[in-house]
Amino acid sequence: MSEPLLLVQDLEVRYRVRHGAWGRRAWLRAVAGIDFAVHAREALGVVGESGCGKSTLARAIVNLVPRAAGHIVWGGRDIAGLARAERHRLRRDLQIIFQNPLASLDPRMQIEDIIAEPLRVHRGDLEPLERQRAVLDLVSALGLALELARRYPHELSGGQCQRVAIARAMILHPKLLVCDEAVSALDATTQAQIIELLGTVKDEHGVALLFISHNLQVVRELCDRVLVLYLGRMMELAPAQLLYAHPLHPYTRALFEAIPIPDPDIQPARLAHTVPGEPPSALTPPPGCVFHTRCPHVVALCRREIPAWEEVGDGRHVACHRWREI
Repeated sequence: MSEPLLLVQDLEVRYRVRHGAWGRRAWLRAVAGIDFAVHAREALGVVGESGCGKSTLARAIVNLVPRAAGHIVWGGRDIAGLARAERHRLRRDLQIIFQNPLASLDPRMQIEDIIAEPLRVHRGDLEPLERQRAVLDLVSALGLALELARRYPHELSGGQCQRVAIARAMILHPKLLVCDEAVSALDATTQAQIIELLGTVKDEHGVALLFISHNLQVVRELCDRVLVLYLGRMMELAPAQLLYAHPLHPYTRALFEAIPIPDPDIQPARLAHTVPGEPPSALTPPPGCVFHTRCPHVVALCRREIPAWEEVGDGRHVACHRWREI
């Protein structure tokens, strides 16, 4: 296999927060021990419950939050070691689409100016007419009416705003697009349109995707591989088809069992087998396997030792002491 576009090694991100009745400061470990690679033209999905560290991971990769440990390697170089000018150039290759499309767009700027802003920052050699032509061509290619270019974000629908956010990220022709819950705020029809659009961007423009989502059905449709996170740690990583056909980790199984099925004869029984409770606090994570407080297959070893990140063949990895037995 070719060299990866992005290589994440033992990544850890911590936040300093106030904790307890007296507001003492403590470290919250948002993600820890994260290891994966993203290759050209690949879509890697990242799934897990709220608070598992998905958005922190996305922001760390594009250098929006500092990391406490680990490496993020792009083009064979750790981005932490890049000079300021080199980090500035890196923005052309690494772009992010945020969860709330309206909140991520400047309400004082017209759509044409929002999409053209990356060109003004990174392509100062372009003439104004060249920028305008590039913007209008991309607007048309992404399914937006040209007359919307002179409107403001509040005059557009949620789906239109998300297309504008995608256009702003794509105008520089990046190599990797980080999508942080990019379709979660949209209705089902618009979600399907945006997913189709991202698939086209991946296949026709050769852009790699890091796709973060709660929607497991959307991830299955779009992504080549899937990474499962729980309380900031990796539980399982596998090709999407293998993961959905036969998940190895009990937490992955619990996620799939929570996918609703529109059948009143089946769904109630599925809900009865969902994992009880909520994840523990990231301020005081449990010892051993972080999932052991909710796992139906827990044994003493799970409470005592952190499971190793094992490669089990066919491109699959899992962190579970008992995956062979259950």
